[in-house]
Amino acid sequence: MGLNLSKQTLLIPDKGLKTLNFEVFGIGSVGSNFVRSLAKSGFTSIKVYDFDIVEEDNIPAQSYYLSHIGMQKTDALKELIKNETGTTYNLILTDQGKFLTCTNASAIAITVPTNASIAFPIGTIIGFQQGGAGQLTFSGAVPPTLKSADDAYTTVKLYSVCCIIKIDTDVWSLGGDLEA
Repeated sequence: MGLNLSKQTLLIPDKGLKTLNFEVFGIGSVGSNFVRSLAKSGFTSIKVYDFDIVEEDNIPAQSYYLSHIGMQKTDALKELIKNETGTTYNLILTDQGKFLTCTNASAIAITVPTNASIAFPIGTIIGFQQGGAGQLTFSGAVPPTLKSADDAYTTVKLYSVCCIIKIDTDVWSLGGDLEA
């Protein structure tokens, strides 16, 4: 006997994703994971309330990274969700040393900023994973030069992993599971 999951979609019709509003008070271990799940499921109206900052002891049980320590939890969670669900992403200084998983059904454009706008230190490494159907395509805002074997700047498929490394002032090297 086969398992029929089609009735689950009747619980929230497609139009419900755009009309339901969520308010979450407290984005610690339960709240932060709940909000991330809502966002990944396609809900677009989510308000969060938390006046706390991310501390080191939050990292094991909550959604935050070490680079979020000292940030307001609301700002850190917004950054995480944008990384995971958007179709465009411009690198920010706090991405340094992170491994970002991007989950979207549509293609995701990743833009590397100029050194004049965001001065990542030479040697900065940022990792990426394609966590949804949408391929990640990397480009540089002129002048950053992206160097990749065979001019491959797009992830191949779901679970493809790659990284970029800043090797000079406005030069980045890109490598991993990529195609031209």
